[in-house]
Amino acid sequence: MGQGVATILAARGDPVRLATRNLKRRGLPAPFFAVDDPEGYRDARLILIATPDDVIWQTASRLGDLGVVGPKTAVLHLSGAFDRGILKPLALSGAALGSFHPLQSLAVPSRAPELLPGSYVAIEGDARALRAGRDLARHLQMIPVRIPNGAKPAHHAAATMVAGYVTALYYAATQVAISAGIDAHEAMRMYLPLLRGTVATLELLPPTHALTGAIRRGDAKTVAANLKALNRADRELFRVLGLRALELARKAGLDSARAAAIERLLAPGA
Repeated sequence: MGQGVATILAARGDPVRLATRNLKRRGLPAPFFAVDDPEGYRDARLILIATPDDVIWQTASRLGDLGVVGPKTAVLHLSGAFDRGILKPLALSGAALGSFHPLQSLAVPSRAPELLPGSYVAIEGDARALRAGRDLARHLQMIPVRIPNGAKPAHHAAATMVAGYVTALYYAATQVAISAGIDAHEAMRMYLPLLRGTVATLELLPPTHALTGAIRRGDAKTVAANLKALNRADRELFRVLGLRALELARKAGLDSARAAAIERLLAPGA
């Protein structure tokens, strides 16, 4: 994500530099320097920490040791799980401290100009950090949303469900299809239009109105057939997700008798 943000900023002519431990890397989207070289941070007004979560504290501590952070600097980390507290090593620096978490899946940094504009970004921090986060979001053509103090773990769990778990769920679905004898290459592709259609519907309707399928209809025979076709692990996944779908179906007006029949099929140990 750090490289993705740098790609957009560099393309717009902004003075962006990347700190790296590997000076032999090629193809970085902006000029780079050794992470421990204090000259590389000279005149930096905004520093983005785009490291793995487990080294953010260490990185903040190192920035403090280098003496490159002060009252005129804003430091934002890109983690979705942690708030400004993980930047505590910089608490006495006078810098603005916060977090900037783009809500986008970016496995390929070069796709950032295509994917980040129009996406939401969760911002959190002190007043100056929030201003810096909003300014950066608008510069990237993203939509900033302030996250309350203490809400980052739940926020990150939600983001994980939407991105990582949807990917895992898609993989699980393709494996079910393959186990039933569908060609592996076809199975990996044939459900993608269905997924895109579901996302397109969710852009127009709330989940209670977007839900379709056997559980929404209260078709117990179909749900029973689905469960019978699955192995134990996939049946448990289907059951847990099915109960959440049933919750939506009830809110959307599913007949109570039909809902009860579905619930009996999906109940633990059924």
